[in-house]
Amino acid sequence: MKKSRSVPKPQKSKRAKYSLLFFFTVVIIMSIYGMYTVDKNFAPMMIKVSRSEAVTRFNALVLDTINTVTAEKGLKSEDFYIKVEDSDGKIRSLSVNTVLVNEICAKIASDISEGLSNMSSQKIPIPLGTVLGLTMFSNIGPAYKVTILPKGMATADYESQFGSAGINQINFQVWVTVKATVEIVNPVQELQIQTERKIVLVNSIITGEIPSTYFNYDGDKK
Repeated sequence: MKKSRSVPKPQKSKRAKYSLLFFFTVVIIMSIYGMYTVDKNFAPMMIKVSRSEAVTRFNALVLDTINTVTAEKGLKSEDFYIKVEDSDGKIRSLSVNTVLVNEICAKIASDISEGLSNMSSQKIPIPLGTVLGLTMFSNIGPAYKVTILPKGMATADYESQFGSAGINQINFQVWVTVKATVEIVNPVQELQIQTERKIVLVNSIITGEIPSTYFNYDGDKK
């Protein structure tokens, strides 16, 4: 009587199981690494892009508001200073028209604050290559869109200066400094950034003998 031999089990199914397990393990590891990379690179990139766009829109709003306010009032450079002359027509003193400048600053701050509150949301696309931190593909691939909505309050202050610009010439300058705390609202988080823009409001030459006294913004008599 012949002895029966044990038939070895096929190894094909076993190898398939190991291959499938290896494949899923690699997929899980790659997915975890991908999510970590995206999270690591996306948050800073989102903050950078949001901040840059908010500052750009704020600066454009400041410039447009100042141009609009000054145009509406039809102001000229001589409206911004007060000149006192003697009987011979010589300039005795010069001072800033603080009432007018303060009025303009208040109007600028109010209009910019209103502009920020009325500013519509904007979607900013961030390419996937940038999110993944791949320099070669920073502007390639599908884009993730971040919605930003700048909002905040603005303040406006000014500085002024009188100085000699040559023989019988006085250089008169006024700068307006606008500051705002801009809040950036997006799906990931809310950010608050301090923004500042300094604009030359007046830069003119006054012809006449330099007076013995003139007054700058800080009130120091010179």
